[in-house]
Amino acid sequence: MGTDSRISETSRLVEAIAFELFHSVQTFERWRFTAHIVFFITTIISLLGTGYFVYVTTIIALLAGMIAFVLRLFANRQNALGHSLHRIAMLAKAYRMNGDQFDVAYLLSKVPTRIHGIGTEKVKPTNPSGEYSLPANGSGGTQLRWMIQENAFFNATLYDLCADKAQKILVIIIILVLLCTFLLVPVANDQAKDLLLRVVLNIFSLTILYDQAEQWMSWRTASRLMLDLENELARFKTVPEHRVMLLFSNYQVAICGTPAIESEIYQKNRDKLNVGWKQRVTTLQEEWASQ
Repeated sequence: MGTDSRISETSRLVEAIAFELFHSVQTFERWRFTAHIVFFITTIISLLGTGYFVYVTTIIALLAGMIAFVLRLFANRQNALGHSLHRIAMLAKAYRMNGDQFDVAYLLSKVPTRIHGIGTEKVKPTNPSGEYSLPANGSGGTQLRWMIQENAFFNATLYDLCADKAQKILVIIIILVLLCTFLLVPVANDQAKDLLLRVVLNIFSLTILYDQAEQWMSWRTASRLMLDLENELARFKTVPEHRVMLLFSNYQVAICGTPAIESEIYQKNRDKLNVGWKQRVTTLQEEWASQ
């Protein structure tokens, strides 16, 4: 009883810190998006001014670009650390192992003190985002299989919704660029028109457009991969352990290369997906029983 409690507490701590790292990544990404917006706006405004005004807006644009770059570095580092801890948490929970057996001390030493403290506090109440609908009995491979399948079921929808949001933002930005072009060209003098048109063409290659397009494609692709993964697992009532580990590896590769799911989208769709997953499990059990 004491060992089970310790195992549960350790895996929950690792998992809570991993989720907090993912939350931190989302914060960095929001700040980075804001920096991109500032860079975009200052670039447009600089076309309307001359002299010292252009100098000031250029400096602001450069600073915004540098800040966005640094925030991406911080986000990538914490995202990689979060996925490393999350992998350990899933395996520890599936195989009912103590997190110490994975030597998490080194990874936890890399976690910022503030995030470690928040994760420790969140371990006290049960965090529903970390609970799985696992069978009461079963081997570690069986438990891991259901964890992968449940995550894939949720992620297939959530990634698609994130992609839809990124696509909308991408379209809005393109429309704004076109509006700026149509509104500014008529009021510009002959010399400024040529410069303006060249700048507008360059604006289409700005980081904000590339960033949104990249996220949209990553989320859409990951959604399809998760759907294929969940459907593959749904075909079999039992899956050999070596096959589970291969699918676990494929699952980790997919999520590590995909931007984090936005917490707002997850919170908005969590209850609906929980109900859907329960229905999915019931349907699969009925189909397997009839085979």
